[in-house]
Amino acid sequence: RHVSVLRNESLVNLDSLESLESVGEDLVISHNDAVSEISLPVLQFVGGDLEVAFDDALTCVDLPYLATVLGDVRVDHDEVLEAVEMPALVVVHGDLQLQMNFALSDLDFGELTEIDGALNIHVCDALENLAGCDDLQEVASMEISANDSLVEIGGLHALEQISGDVLFSGNGVLERLHGLESL
Repeated sequence: RHVSVLRNESLVNLDSLESLESVGEDLVISHNDAVSEISLPVLQFVGGDLEVAFDDALTCVDLPYLATVLGDVRVDHDEVLEAVEMPALVVVHGDLQLQMNFALSDLDFGELTEIDGALNIHVCDALENLAGCDDLQEVASMEISANDSLVEIGGLHALEQISGDVLFSGNGVLERLHGLESL
């Protein structure tokens, strides 16, 4: 089944989804202008894509037990989002995309070891480093671009394999690529 929470301008929370453990297909939470936190404390599995996008008041995505996503993980255009916390996530079978999250400064993908698709981080202007991706060992490709505060990529020190293209572009204060030594 798909679970979608879309275009609910006055919705303030997702408390009724707190017991959700598994989604067989896509989980989409988008255009909910008053939701300030997405906390799904027992969610462990998404059988399709996980998309969180265009939620104007969203400051935190907290999915502490999510271990597997069979599709893409996209967190896009959440302009005041400060933290993405998925510390139990081990594998993403699609892309992991963080884009246009201007206030994003805290990532926690503590157990993530593999992204079968691309790692794309674009225009996350408050992000200073990639700490929180410390166990990531393998990605198909990587594009890190236009992140105004990104000084270093040190959180990628465990990365051993990138099978496709790598692009670092337009990160105006990026000082060093320390963290790619294991390639």
